[in-house]
Amino acid sequence: MSEHQGTPTSRPATPSDELAPIISWTLLVGVFASGVLILLGFILYASTGAHAVPARPLNSIGAVAQGLVHLQPLAVIDAGLLLLILTPVTRVAIGVVGFWRERDPNMTAATSFVLLALILSFVLGKAGG
Repeated sequence: MSEHQGTPTSRPATPSDELAPIISWTLLVGVFASGVLILLGFILYASTGAHAVPARPLNSIGAVAQGLVHLQPLAVIDAGLLLLILTPVTRVAIGVVGFWRERDPNMTAATSFVLLALILSFVLGKAGG
């Protein structure tokens, strides 16, 4: 059994090292903000009772935005859910930019493909009803 008694070698900082805190912060803020919105929506819903249900469903971002203007509880909850869904998508978009800045074509292409698949799933999901 031999022990390595040298000092750890330090490596230069890479763009990935600089990107990690940004990604971490984005995920933390996104999840926290969505949780606050959802909780606020439930509090509004509990305080308004049965009148909180909108006459038409909030099936578009425009309808959610309009509901937010009027502080409709379900619109606030939906906004929190949308933010929760968009948080990891934002993380992938940040990854694309980070890999592009690192000039890593393989990871840029792979991450771009993932981002495109996510966006396409939203578009096709909306088109499907």
